[in-house]
Amino acid sequence: MPYNSEGVSWQKTDTSHAAARTVKAATLKEEVHGILLACAGDGLTAEEIASALGRPYGSIQPRISELRNDGKVIDTGKRRAGQWGKQIIVWAVADA
Repeated sequence: MPYNSEGVSWQKTDTSHAAARTVKAATLKEEVHGILLACAGDGLTAEEIASALGRPYGSIQPRISELRNDGKVIDTGKRRAGQWGKQIIVWAVADA
């Protein structure tokens, strides 16, 4: 997966590449990391992070993937039910 100079990735589509060029994802990535730092032991799901930040889920999940690839967040092994009733990953800061 390619990355731009801010470490933001995109998929192999023109729309994904265009979004990576225009979105201030680096700042959002920092916000996601910050909220995970603030919740320390409990961790959060991508849906919970999106809700807490008032952002769409679709802008949060890629930032979590980037943080995971950077080694800054980890899958806690815990799962919680998401809005559709399916079990989803609870993420935490890797150093916490």
